[in-house]
Amino acid sequence: MAMCARYVGSSALAARLSTSGGLAMSRSVYGIYRVLVRAGEIKPGKHRPHKKPVYYHMEYPGQRVQIDAKYMPKVSLSGRPEPYKEYQYTAIDDCTGLRFVWVYQELCPANSVDFAKRMLEFLPFPIEEVQTDHRTEFAYIFMLWVNKPHPFEVFLKEKGIRRKLIPIATPEHNGKVERNRRTNDEEFRVLPMLENITMR
Repeated sequence: MAMCARYVGSSALAARLSTSGGLAMSRSVYGIYRVLVRAGEIKPGKHRPHKKPVYYHMEYPGQRVQIDAKYMPKVSLSGRPEPYKEYQYTAIDDCTGLRFVWVYQELCPANSVDFAKRMLEFLPFPIEEVQTDHRTEFAYIFMLWVNKPHPFEVFLKEKGIRRKLIPIATPEHNGKVERNRRTNDEEFRVLPMLENITMR
């Protein structure tokens, strides 16, 4: 058994024991691995330390604004025959936490530009940089057949605003706006219940 463990490893050993009706049939691969390490039959593997993303706190208002867009949960409201679906654009200043929200019927480049215009009118300070993800309402990076700049990027450039794209599949880099989205979802779950409350 020791010679087998040293040469085939815990995964292969678990497979062999399970097919032969051994004791490992109810044991996980990791469980077998720990037993073999304690017995000194194999050396523990070296794990690379998880590299946490580095976040930077902005020093003054407008230094960076996080922007994201998402669908809003379908909500049944009085006066509407069926649940409706809309999309919420959210901008949060990374320094002050000041938030601007606008709702649209669809996610598209034109609405992203319109939202940016409204955001600039709302925020009481100039914006140096805007941070977004790579979705098509903000960038054409995944649409290789499109041979023109994205309208959102063009608008920001005309206004002298830098645009920063977060790394792919890392929503935590837009952490402030992501947390705000979770809060909004919780509020929308409560909204239908509030409509059924009768004031006395």
